Amino acid sequence: MDGQRKALIVAVDEYEQDGLRRLLSASADAEALGRVLGDPEVGGFDVRVIRNEPAHVISSHIEDLFSDARRDDVLLLHFSCHGLKNESGELFFAATNTRPNRLGSTAVPAGFVQRCMRASRSRSVVLLLDCCYGGAFGQGVTVRAAGDVNVFDSFPGGRLGGGRGRAVITASSAMEYAFEGDYLADERERAPSVFTAALVEGLGSGEADRDEDGWVSLNELYDYVFDKVQARNPHQTPSRDVEMQGELFLARSRRRRVAPRPIPADLRAAVADANMFTRLGAVTELRSRLVGDNVPAATGAFEALREIAQTDIRYVAEAAADAVREVSVRAEPAELRFGPDAAAEVVRLLGPPLARSVRARASDEWITVAARADGFAVSTVAGDDVRFGTVTFIGPTGEVVVPVQVDALVPAPTPAAAPPPAPVRVPAPRTSAAAPARERLPWWLVAGLILAAAGLVILNWPGTDHTRIAWNDPDTSWIGFRRPWDPFIVGSFLVLAGALAGALVAGRRALGVVAGSGLFLAVDGVVILLGGVADVHWPTWSATAAVGAVVAAVTAVVARPVRQRPHRVDRPAGTLVLAGGVLVVAHVSVDLDGITWLMVSKGLGILAALVVVTLSWLVLSAGDPRTRTFLAGAAGTYVVLAALDNGESWSGGLPAAFVIGMIGYALVLVGLGVGLSRPVVPLLTFDERPRSPVWITVSLALGGFLLVAINGAALHDPKAQAFWIDAAHSLALDRATTDGSLYVAVVALAAALLTQARSTAAAYALGVVAGIATLFLTVGVVLLVSGLTYGSTTNTWALLTAVGAAMVAVTVFAVVRGGLRPRLGPAGPVAAVLVVIGTAPLVIAQFVPAAGESSATYYGSPFLVVLALVPAALAALAITSTDREFRRLAVGAALAYPLAVAVACVYPIVDETADVYYTVLLAGHLVLAAVVGFDAWRRSGQDRAAGDVDDDAGDPARSVRR
Repeated sequence: MDGQRKALIVAVDEYEQDGLRRLLSASADAEALGRVLGDPEVGGFDVRVIRNEPAHVISSHIEDLFSDARRDDVLLLHFSCHGLKNESGELFFAATNTRPNRLGSTAVPAGFVQRCMRASRSRSVVLLLDCCYGGAFGQGVTVRAAGDVNVFDSFPGGRLGGGRGRAVITASSAMEYAFEGDYLADERERAPSVFTAALVEGLGSGEADRDEDGWVSLNELYDYVFDKVQARNPHQTPSRDVEMQGELFLARSRRRRVAPRPIPADLRAAVADANMFTRLGAVTELRSRLVGDNVPAATGAFEALREIAQTDIRYVAEAAADAVREVSVRAEPAELRFGPDAAAEVVRLLGPPLARSVRARASDEWITVAARADGFAVSTVAGDDVRFGTVTFIGPTGEVVVPVQVDALVPAPTPAAAPPPAPVRVPAPRTSAAAPARERLPWWLVAGLILAAAGLVILNWPGTDHTRIAWNDPDTSWIGFRRPWDPFIVGSFLVLAGALAGALVAGRRALGVVAGSGLFLAVDGVVILLGGVADVHWPTWSATAAVGAVVAAVTAVVARPVRQRPHRVDRPAGTLVLAGGVLVVAHVSVDLDGITWLMVSKGLGILAALVVVTLSWLVLSAGDPRTRTFLAGAAGTYVVLAALDNGESWSGGLPAAFVIGMIGYALVLVGLGVGLSRPVVPLLTFDERPRSPVWITVSLALGGFLLVAINGAALHDPKAQAFWIDAAHSLALDRATTDGSLYVAVVALAAALLTQARSTAAAYALGVVAGIATLFLTVGVVLLVSGLTYGSTTNTWALLTAVGAAMVAVTVFAVVRGGLRPRLGPAGPVAAVLVVIGTAPLVIAQFVPAAGESSATYYGSPFLVVLALVPAALAALAITSTDREFRRLAVGAALAYPLAVAVACVYPIVDETADVYYTVLLAGHLVLAAVVGFDAWRRSGQDRAAGDVDDDAGDPARSVRR
């Protein structure tokens, strides 16, 4: 099209007539829309903006716009002003000199605009109406027209003739009117226009380009604006009336979907070559295409390099990964901070053209993002409080999140003179860059936290040493006393200190401290309550847990941590955190006269280690700096309070537990420090897998928690409840913290949570859950059917069997729902022989004599062979599966089952209870685990070296050669 693109933007926000309220957003709307439409990289319009002019001037510009147009010109007219109607219900647009009782001579009639549109030679006319329709008339005006004014009645279609087209889009479907005295009936302060803000955002950011073809059409823009306005204000319904042949494109977009250009055949052959050095040469050539100016070719190279980085041998994969990192999305600056009246800031994308092919998404309505030739212009609107948000830049190679902060408006002093008839908000003075406003917490949050802290202090007041009991376990005679330095009173005061610090200085770290303190009090309260050691103090602990949970939840909501793709966890930092978590688990397993804290708390004492490791891992994997700061404060505070709680071990006569626990907490803190000091590195898994349905993860996690609770309750009184009991031969294996059941249940709970991961870890985690659930199901059935339970032991194993069966059923459903099918093929001869060798001891074990008779000869036999067949079947499934995704699940199950049994076998061997039987079981299960692990490692190495994707074997349509 050779025609011109012309836009006229009419904005009136100041009126001579007192009865017409001043519009606070019209000028800002006009400036923002004019900037976007006039940008040659976006709208490409020749824009003229008319601000606060009388009616005759506005009418003259409108007539010039339509009269001077040619056939192929695209014309756009935008009104941002009051919309009024006269006694007959005719529509008028208010100008600065408009008088409500003289609309014909002082306002712009809609009929005049319609006549200009009809007379124009242009075939493409767009009219955008963003008008304030409330309270247009002053007192004394007689209104005879009842009801609303339908906008489209003033701009009827079908009468332009000559094949021309026109479109009318309005901020709402009908123009309502109301009056109260001499002023508008609506006395509320008006925020910037939702309608025009959505127009600017949709055009500027390219988000309105729904089909990602590189162009924003009129229909796409309307759909985008409709959704945005409805989300912000459900009572406002934008409307349109379009009569136009063909599609009218209003703007360009950076959201153009880039179709990857396949790499040449010779390069594809080099990528799949058996020679490692040939593949390295292919990586070098792909890298040169990756950083070139041809974006489709670069996209094809990116996909090939990403596949190599995930599947080839380590040396080649690292070279490909280094090349992929060169086109990761990077933004400059990495963080934006605005004063209350600051101008727009430009965010530039760094790197080759492919890395800069991104689209922007703002987290909040008060953030506006517009594409420019040199990047993206980000502008904000200040409020009464400090505002926090983000702008996410998303491209084919990943995404980056830029935090945005806007300082609060500083109100100007109100003069003593009488207020003007039309109250207008006084603009805030520009904040100096040298002294930015502090990031303070809102007053209501500070007040609420102070009240909560006061309540916690009262609830946890220690009194003098050894005079006030905190908790008591009558079964074991373990007692905890309130002390001036115990973590409960310290945590209560930290909530108070955090609230005060948040009111005076930077609030994000203070929020983290408050959240960590509240979470600690909540978790410890739950452990003491559910562990049955609260005794008569249960009201105190119930209130403490409830207040702590509310404090942690509210601070987390206010902090608004950004959810984004997890980043790579620094390996040394992650190792330190995991090692510390293991030691924290170990320190609650140290016994005093055969009693451990795990027994006293019914196994729930292990929750501290889970929370510590989970919080620390979230800190290390967070990519958003503000989220990282908040989580670091929470994790650090929780670890310090948990370490302080560990002091009870020393005073309680458990110095070994004290030392082990302190070392564990120290390792976690060092890991956090190391991780926070390292740069954040995005993961290379750009093709994120869809997460498992939340209800599946929740169901499996609930099952894991029940396994922990049931085994923990059994540990609480190990003398009254055995692991298994053979009354006929006077044999029994007592419950103990070292019997492995509780630790295995904790692993199942952690693996259930990992099923939400968008990586291969989810498949392995689902397999681990399946393996452990199958173990509890199998052992429970065998013990119950074989008569190896009695009394409360029977009840415990009945519950564990039911939970295990439910978890297995949920796992099977998840596998079927995910479309995984076990495609089996021949196993390697060595692996097959070793599985047979590992299974043999498991069968033989049933014939090892114990108290004169073997388990098989005494109990009947054949049924106990199930203990041997289940792990053997899992191992066989893992080594014969040809579907790579299903094989991951099978490997997870085939490793979890025998390793869990191996852990459980150590305790009776040390206790010398049927030690020969358990020694044989230990050997057989370790052999099976070793075979599965080695076979999985070997086959995955073969996949990378040969370039064959074995999960597609036998299916030519899905076969891939790399």
